[in-house]
Amino acid sequence: VLYLLRQGADASRVDQSGDTVVHWSAYKGLLETLRVCHAYADALGVDTLLFHVPDGFGQTPLHLAAVRGHAEIVAFLVDEVNVAMEGEDDKGRTPLALARSKGHGAAAAVLETRLYRRRSVLRLIRHALRSRFPRLVRRLPIVFQATNLLVVPCWYGGVFSRYDGLATAMTWHSVLLAVTWFFFGCAAWLDPGTVAHDRKYVEEYTMTMQRCLLQEYEGDDASNLVRNQGEQPLDERLRRFCHTCHVAQPRRSKHCNVCHRCVLLFDHQYDGSISLDTTSCRWGAYHDVRFSRSCPFLGTCVGRNNYTFFLAFTICMSIAALSLAWMWYTTWMHLDPEATSWCVLAASYYTLVGLCAAGLFIFHLVLAAKNRTTHEFRASGCTFNETDDLHRESGSWRQNCLGRLCVSVYHYVDMIKTQRPQHRKHVKVEIDHRRDNV
Repeated sequence: VLYLLRQGADASRVDQSGDTVVHWSAYKGLLETLRVCHAYADALGVDTLLFHVPDGFGQTPLHLAAVRGHAEIVAFLVDEVNVAMEGEDDKGRTPLALARSKGHGAAAAVLETRLYRRRSVLRLIRHALRSRFPRLVRRLPIVFQATNLLVVPCWYGGVFSRYDGLATAMTWHSVLLAVTWFFFGCAAWLDPGTVAHDRKYVEEYTMTMQRCLLQEYEGDDASNLVRNQGEQPLDERLRRFCHTCHVAQPRRSKHCNVCHRCVLLFDHQYDGSISLDTTSCRWGAYHDVRFSRSCPFLGTCVGRNNYTFFLAFTICMSIAALSLAWMWYTTWMHLDPEATSWCVLAASYYTLVGLCAAGLFIFHLVLAAKNRTTHEFRASGCTFNETDDLHRESGSWRQNCLGRLCVSVYHYVDMIKTQRPQHRKHVKVEIDHRRDNV
């Protein structure tokens, strides 16, 4: 298909039923063809309106994908192309009605959740807040942490300082609070592992797409594309490509629609609410059409480079919150028995925060023991069913825990090791240059 379009074939030509190449690609389940045609519409001469135009039966490409049960194509057309979901064909059937009538539960679930998201009152409120206060919504986790940081010294000076027995506890708690903020800063502001920062993935994408679009190649036959170089067939490579970031996605990476970047070893993302995932993990066996993973503690992606700091932050925050709850309880019991309501309210609040953070940490310990990310866990239906790729990578639970929990540390250690020889080489060249001048 790409070869014919590159040779000047008219993408707007229709058959007897009024179907174009876009309609047939959606009907046959050719997701990569649709993605390339949409991303390189100008280079291939494809009018993007073809993704929305109905055929002779009043059915858009979304109708055809729904009637065949191609859930990934349905998600692509709705989320990335913004095809209308409420459109009806000549018989008054919507894409959702067609998917239900044919018994395609996955495609129907995608449409149902997208329709619910668009009609949700909470989504409308969230959209209004984002439109009016875009920075505030994105920075809610930071605002939450900063508020706690400002309030805790008030508890120190106004409440706990009146009880001498809490002096040592306040000292240790202030140290723990500083450590918590350190890990929060690392997790929130370090790059989570943007794939585009690695030149080899950018070059692989660029060379392959130039080969497809800017040079003449001999069709889609795998024997013509492998060229005795050990390369994968074109279709397999295209499944790994992100045409938004223009990179080749390595295994277990994913494009984040909130941060608009591909993240290495993607775990989860915070978007201000529980929303729906719109892309799939293309290099592997996981295809997520369920709820996206929401992190109530950070305002950024969690991936390879900040995962360890995120876990350290959650456990430190859990201990700090539970310690505050204990101090409030001690204050109520030994200092001011009459201040029952305030002490109980504060102790309950910090207990809830501490237990939520502890539960999240324990959940990630279980995931680490199984060598899973949150994305992979949710994509597999909240089960630990092993695919062939993950089974080959899995070791004992101790090895898995060490590898997953320390993945960020390993990355920065490797980065330092690779930079040291370059620095030494630069220093040596500079010393030799000075000697020559002398």
